[in-house]
Amino acid sequence: MLIIHALAASWAQLPELKEKSLRWGWFREAFRQALDAPQTSSEVPRRVNDEALAGAFFAWVKAVEAYGAYESLDKLDFRHFMAALMLQKLVAADPPVTEAAVGGGTVALVRGSSQAQSPGALVPFVMTLLQAWRLELGAPALVIAPELMQGRPWASFLENVREDSSTAIGFVDQLSGLEPVWQYPTLIESRPAVKKAMGGGGGAHGAA
Repeated sequence: MLIIHALAASWAQLPELKEKSLRWGWFREAFRQALDAPQTSSEVPRRVNDEALAGAFFAWVKAVEAYGAYESLDKLDFRHFMAALMLQKLVAADPPVTEAAVGGGTVALVRGSSQAQSPGALVPFVMTLLQAWRLELGAPALVIAPELMQGRPWASFLENVREDSSTAIGFVDQLSGLEPVWQYPTLIESRPAVKKAMGGGGGAHGAA
């Protein structure tokens, strides 16, 4: 399950959720809540590396603030872009933001090792927060196509984002029912919703 619905519903009720999301204290606690949720448990228990998480968080906030002027064009699509950038920064963090906890200890991680964080462990937090942002805006709840969460599509995501973290942006859009932008995905001007809002075409906003 890539959306923790109880958490999303709870977060959506918070006043000024977007602003809270951009505060380190709230973000850190929310990330831990998602990682510890029963729906996201895995065969390898994981612990949070706060230093790495903070690095990813502040890199994400800087990117969001750099694109802030575009929010007024399409608030919903901007939330999707925020979520996509978040996954990119979390995946790109070095060292990884989660550590495998084995036998009461913590395994020292080396990028590329078998114990390095799986990008898949980060997706539930990102998609849950995106769901909360959508609900806060009054948008319909996301329903992720089951075939995207298993088999070849899921394996392709895991492989591609390990090689290039920017592909995480297209993957979040794909999960959300939007048209993915695979070329220059970090440029918000490339997004179909932004092109449409600016009068440049690019297709309709496809959020489900």
